[in-house]
Amino acid sequence: MPRNLTHFHNLWHESQTGRSTQFFGRRDVDPHVTQMLQVVAALRALPPVTARTEFVKDLRERLMAETLNRASSSPSAATAHLSTNACGHR
Repeated sequence: MPRNLTHFHNLWHESQTGRSTQFFGRRDVDPHVTQMLQVVAALRALPPVTARTEFVKDLRERLMAETLNRASSSPSAATAHLSTNACGHR
């Protein structure tokens, strides 16, 4: 759960003492879990990774060549691969 949401919930819960249920109770957390969550947060803060244009072009050429190579052994399979986009839609 995001830290600011937990903080908000805890503040709200403290103001509602005796009138509410604490959904996200405070509990002891394994230090290894805390460390991993910190790593996850740090990775999420980084800008997204994108593939280099040259890599994408080369990979596409290699995949298309492989599809054409397989066409010689099974023309119907190659046609199905060529008519399907990257998301698996025709």
